[in-house]
Amino acid sequence: MSKTEWCVKLDYAKTIADPLRRRLYVCALVTAALPQAKKLPYVIVGGNALEFYTLGAYATVDVVLVSERRTEIGNLLASWGFDQTGRHWHHVGLDIAIEIPDNILAGSEDKVTRVEIEDLTVYIIGVEDLIIDRLGAYVH
Repeated sequence: MSKTEWCVKLDYAKTIADPLRRRLYVCALVTAALPQAKKLPYVIVGGNALEFYTLGAYATVDVVLVSERRTEIGNLLASWGFDQTGRHWHHVGLDIAIEIPDNILAGSEDKVTRVEIEDLTVYIIGVEDLIIDRLGAYVH
C-alpha cells in the first residue's frame, strides 16, 4: 500500500468513536502492513486484552504488545506519525499509546485469539493465559 493509502486508513481510524475498537483497528493495520512471517507479528496483552474479554467493563488507555518484531513495528509506527519515548509510542491525533515491553509471550501461542476487525486481523493473548498473568500480577 502507498503512504497515501495508509494515511487514509489512519484518518478513518480517527473517526472510530469507541476507543477499544480504534485501538484494535490500528493494531490490525500493523498486522496488514508487516510482511507475513511464520510467527505472529505481535500479541496484545495486558489491560487492552482484558478490556476486550470483559467487553469494556475494564477500561485502559494503552495497548501493550509482545513482539519479536519490535524494531519493525517501531519503524512502521514512526512512519505513521507516532512519537517514541523509550519503549512507548504515542499518536496524538489517534489518541493511542502503544508499548512493546517484551519480545517473549508469557503464555501459549496456540491459545492466542485471532480477531477480525474490518477484514483485518489482530492477535490477543488467550483468555486462560491472561487470567494467569493477572493473578500473578495480583500476588506480586
